[in-house]
Amino acid sequence: MRKTVAVWAKDRATNQVRANVLTSAGKGTLQGFVKNNAAKDATVYATHPFAHEDVNHSVSEYVRAEAHTNGMESF
Repeated sequence: MRKTVAVWAKDRATNQVRANVLTSAGKGTLQGFVKNNAAKDATVYATHPFAHEDVNHSVSEYVRAEAHTNGMESF
């Protein structure tokens, strides 16, 4: 089964969301989206070579301080 790859970014100050459907979930594609859509001083809540925070849903961690996906789940 082929899955659709979607990526999104939300500016917590303005609640503006940018979302894209991607052709792959490859590292370069995902990092390109972040580079093109996040301010240079932004904190990225995902795993990237940018200053970031993340959570690990596979071990039942859904929130750690400001890192969570709650805002995007309602989008």
